Amino acid sequence: IVTNNVETYQRGKADALGLEWVEVLIGSDTAGAPKPDPAPFLAGCSRLGTDPGRTLMVGDSLRHDVEGARSAGLVPVWMSPDAPAHGGAEEPLWDEEHACWRMRAIGGLRTWLAA
Repeated sequence: IVTNNVETYQRGKADALGLEWVEVLIGSDTAGAPKPDPAPFLAGCSRLGTDPGRTLMVGDSLRHDVEGARSAGLVPVWMSPDAPAHGGAEEPLWDEEHACWRMRAIGGLRTWLAA
C-alpha cells in the first residue's frame, strides 16, 4: 500500500480492516514526499524487491496514483467505476488517453493477471 497518509496511522487502519497480511505499507512521511512524486512508489518497489517496470500500481486517483506510478516507471491500473464495459468482462482495458490500464472493479484483476 502506498498512501499519502502517515504510515503508522494508515497501518492501524489497514489492520482494522483485516489487511494485517499486507507486508509493505509506504506513507508519505517515510517516503519523504507525497504522491504523485515517484519517491513513495519507488520506496514500495524497493521494500518489495520488485522492478518498477514489472510492478502494478492499482489506484483510484488519476493524478496521485496513475500519474505518480507512471512517472516512477510502474504499470498503472486505474480503478474507475465509470470505465467502459467491454462485453461484461471485468478485466482491465488499455486507456490510450491516460496511458494506463483501466477497470471498473478489482474483481477482474486476478483473472487478468493469471491470463
